Amino acid sequence: MRHLRSLLVTGQRSTCPQVTTLLRFFPYLRVLSLQEVGLKEVPTSIGKLIHLWHLNLSGNPFSELPKSIKGLVHLQSLDLWLCYGLKQLPGEIGELANLLSLNLLECRNLDKLPGEMSNLINLTDLQLDRCVRLRQMPIGLGNLT
Repeated sequence: MRHLRSLLVTGQRSTCPQVTTLLRFFPYLRVLSLQEVGLKEVPTSIGKLIHLWHLNLSGNPFSELPKSIKGLVHLQSLDLWLCYGLKQLPGEIGELANLLSLNLLECRNLDKLPGEMSNLINLTDLQLDRCVRLRQMPIGLGNLT
């Protein structure tokens, strides 16, 4: 199982602690989806999944992403929709040079985006619908193509 490429867990709140503990055994994951599993804290070890292309943490109650997110150097897609507890993104998200898509749909407590997001030069899809507390966009975000 060490060479597992995709791990999808949806709506299994009771298995969440075990899944996050086991992530270290799957260093070659390309796709990780922990959707609606009751994740209250994103483990810092997630940054060690350097081969990850797609990460879906949607529908979980965590309030922040760890700074170790910058370790996901191959990440192309990050889904965080319906993460009501999420208040802000770490500046380290700007180091995800390969990120193409960022979905923050209905992150209702998100109040600002880090200025480092203007470094996401490959970002082509940014979804911010119903982020009702978001009042300010980073100045350089308008320069992205």
